[in-house]
Amino acid sequence: MQQGSVRTETAYLSAMMRFLLTIALTLLCTACGSGAKSSDATAPPPGAGMQVTNSEWAAVVANPDAFRGATVTLVGRVFSIQNSADGRYRAIHVWADARRSREETTVIASHGIPILTDDYVRVRGILAGSLRKGNTFGVGVVGPVVVAARLARVTAIAAASPTRLRLHGKAYTVFAVTLTPYRVDLAEDETRVFLRIHNATGYTLHYTAQDSYLLSDNLRVTPRPNLGYLQIPADIYPETTVEGVTTFLPVGPTTSFKFVTKFSSDDTRVGTLGVTTPIVWTWRF
Repeated sequence: MQQGSVRTETAYLSAMMRFLLTIALTLLCTACGSGAKSSDATAPPPGAGMQVTNSEWAAVVANPDAFRGATVTLVGRVFSIQNSADGRYRAIHVWADARRSREETTVIASHGIPILTDDYVRVRGILAGSLRKGNTFGVGVVGPVVVAARLARVTAIAAASPTRLRLHGKAYTVFAVTLTPYRVDLAEDETRVFLRIHNATGYTLHYTAQDSYLLSDNLRVTPRPNLGYLQIPADIYPETTVEGVTTFLPVGPTTSFKFVTKFSSDDTRVGTLGVTTPIVWTWRF
C-alpha cells in the first residue's frame, strides 16, 4: 500500500469514528461479504489517496461511491439544515454548484459555528459515498455525503468561477478620496472588479455600482447582478473604508481595457448647492 493511501485511510477512519462510528465501520466493509477475510475488511475504500474539489464534483455526484474515502475540499451554498434528534450532529445541505443550484450534497458535521440558509461554507473532510439508507444518526442525507473535519463560513467569492486572468489597478486619490480597483478577475462566465474606497473627507460620499462600466477595445460593458458578492454601500460615511465587487459580462484579454466609475460628495465645494457633479475616474490596465 502506498504511503499516501495509508495516510488517507487513517484520516478516513479518524473522521468517520469521530462523527459516525457505526456508519464508518459499515462503509469500510461495503465490499466485503459476511465471510470476508479480516485483511479485506481493512482494505482502503476506492477513493483512498484521492483529493476532490468543486472542479471534480460533477463526477462525484454521478457516482459518489466510486470516490468513497477521498479527501474533500468543497465550497457550497447552504439551502437547508437539519439537526439530529439528540442534537449532536447536523446535516447541512448545500449546492456545490452555487450559481445554478445544482449538485446537491450533504455535509455531516458536529454542532459548532452557526450556519444559516444561504450562507456559503467551505468544508474539508472525507467523502462517505452516497449512504443509500437515507438517514444517518437521525439526519437525512441526499447526494454525496461528506463527513466534515473542518467547516468554515466563507463569502460568495469562494464559490466564484475560476479566474483566467487577474489584473491589478493602482490607488488614485482625488478630493481626499482614494479609490483602488485592487483586483480584476476575468473569468469564463463573468468579470469581477474588486474596488476599495477610502473616504478621508468629513463628508458623506454617494456611490452606485451600476454607474460603473468597462471599456474593452472601446466596447462598453455595463454591470449585471451578482451572486451575493459584497457590495459597496450607497452612502460612504466620513473617515471610513469600504469594499465591494461589481460584476460584468465576461470579456477576454484585449489591447485596451478600462474600468470607469464615479462618485459624488456632500461637500458643496465639489459641486453647487449641495448637489455635486459626479467625479469620474478611469483606470487603464
